[in-house]
Amino acid sequence: MRILVNDSSALIDLKKGGLLEVLVELPFEFVVSDALLADELLSFTRGEIAFMRRKMKVTTLNGAEMIRVAQLQAASPALSMHDCSALVIVQRQSGCILLAGDRRLRAKAEAAQVECHGVLWVIEELARNKFLTPRQIVRTLETWRDDPNIRLPKTALAEALTRHRRSQ
Repeated sequence: MRILVNDSSALIDLKKGGLLEVLVELPFEFVVSDALLADELLSFTRGEIAFMRRKMKVTTLNGAEMIRVAQLQAASPALSMHDCSALVIVQRQSGCILLAGDRRLRAKAEAAQVECHGVLWVIEELARNKFLTPRQIVRTLETWRDDPNIRLPKTALAEALTRHRRSQ
């Protein structure tokens, strides 16, 4: 089973879209850093954090990995410590996927030849695996479209909405 490492921005968007519980039904092993759960997801309820602790593998970075995080952050100051941690975790073994919403993190991952996807990819995976109805997908996409704090690519979001509205 492939490993999917979660970044905070993707988790926040998935929460806003009501997809946290269905996300973990996808055929991946979900990984999240302990530090991200402890202090980055401030808008999450205790129940949501507990759910992720139950359904995702919570991992800790070792000393050498923390040094790598510091080096990455020094080289890319626009990335947060949690962004750099996710990138280090995903590079532990080949074949892992980074789920990220942050454009700068995605660019850094792609430069490091790490497979990286965003929440629109999650929507397509959920649709392909029939974990959501077309109506649920459209409702989530509309929620994201209407939320000024969610910064998905407008063209890709509009295309996904059009495609999934046709399948209702």
